[in-house]
Amino acid sequence: MKQLRCAICDDQPKEREIIFALLNQYMDTHGYVAEIDLFSSGEELLLADTSVYDLMILDIFMGEKTGIATAEELMQRKERAKIIFCSTSNEFAAESYEVNALRYLTKPIAEDKFFKTLDRYFDAYTAMQTLTYKKDRLDESILLADILWIEADRHKCILHTVQGEGITTTTSFSQFWEQLKEYDFIKPIRYAIVPMRMIAAIPQNELKLRDGTVIAIGRDQRGAVKDDYMDYKMKMLLKRGAE
Repeated sequence: MKQLRCAICDDQPKEREIIFALLNQYMDTHGYVAEIDLFSSGEELLLADTSVYDLMILDIFMGEKTGIATAEELMQRKERAKIIFCSTSNEFAAESYEVNALRYLTKPIAEDKFFKTLDRYFDAYTAMQTLTYKKDRLDESILLADILWIEADRHKCILHTVQGEGITTTTSFSQFWEQLKEYDFIKPIRYAIVPMRMIAAIPQNELKLRDGTVIAIGRDQRGAVKDDYMDYKMKMLLKRGAE
């Protein structure tokens, strides 16, 4: 996953530090990398290049320009960043939906609610990520969510999709793996890359995918694949339990 850019905007230094610490804790725990910038007012944030940010965490009550007013201006700029509001009051919770906020949290911020909100953000973020590949010398892309598995076939690869297509591409297997290894994908054998969400079961030494496809697990990979999949399943169970 590429390095994320995040902005925290709060006029209270202590509150900025609390949010910064929580965000860093979540990133470290989940293996994400982020550059986090701190701002003390909406005016200061809007003077920056806001187009670079993926996620913004805004206070509501800040000097002359509130968090809502700041978000409205960001909407006018058509910025892509998702917004989380944090406030001492829920007075503006209704208005937050008008600026497409991901969530409105009240202070003091509860760690579990903050982390659950970040879970929602990263689920959506990952679902919208794409994989680039070459087809007929042209650059194409596919949503990660649409990949069933990738098969190496001599000097080419076949992208098997959840829609039942088999897309032949000249992009190398190693290039695909470089793009995907930071996500929840595994390489069970030298010719296959599989998203763990598509695994239905692991009977003995093979993977059974949701569509019934069976892929062998290489002898040297068996322990690592099963451990990685159990870690993934546990992560998903913990995430559902927090909801």
